[in-house]
Amino acid sequence: IGIGGGAGGKFGGKYRKRAAKRGGQATQRAVEWGLEWLKRHQDPEGFWDCDAFEMQCTDNRCLGRGQPTNDPGVTGLALLAFLGAGNTPTSGPYKDVVKKGVGYLKDIQDPEDGCLTSKEGTHYMYNHAIACLALTEAYGLSRWAPLKKHARKALKFIHDTKNPGKAWRYNLGDEIDPLEMNDVSVSGWMIMCLASAKDFGLSFEKEDVSDALMYIDEMTDTATGRTGYRERGSFSSR
Repeated sequence: IGIGGGAGGKFGGKYRKRAAKRGGQATQRAVEWGLEWLKRHQDPEGFWDCDAFEMQCTDNRCLGRGQPTNDPGVTGLALLAFLGAGNTPTSGPYKDVVKKGVGYLKDIQDPEDGCLTSKEGTHYMYNHAIACLALTEAYGLSRWAPLKKHARKALKFIHDTKNPGKAWRYNLGDEIDPLEMNDVSVSGWMIMCLASAKDFGLSFEKEDVSDALMYIDEMTDTATGRTGYRERGSFSSR
């Protein structure tokens, strides 16, 4: 499906036309089944529940509970699937699903700093980044006014949490060892958010992009082109 933005979402619906033209009906059918599964497992409050999604099951076959602290990030991923297939809060066959999902993200956003998740555990920056990308894409693809201020606040949180090393890691900069200040994995999600903001005309700090790209350059082996996880020449995080 893609991940919204330049990967598919902003083309809103062209995916379906391209698939049909290229004889991809089977692929399109698989996408629709996937979206239907996500729709069925959406909590009535609009989010996708990591540790209780089976409560929405109709066949009792779903297994594999996750951590409830990751609800915002998983909700963001689910929304990106719908957005990538051409649905927005105001249009598309799954518009009600998307509207409920972004409504949940709006409701849980910290009104002070714009964070889209509770600051618990070691990976909440992932949750924020993925939820922020979904919120930014949902606003950009629909121009639905109620989302704009929330997207801008979420983007500001990204700026405010940039570490001295010009990028991002698991937690806020003052909470981690300076020797482990940044990594390419978290930073990659943050860069995607900034790229989406640029695509859709939302305000963001341009220096954040240039700093992040400089960090990626520092992590990239010029001889092989491989970008390391936290140091040049290393393997990726996975």
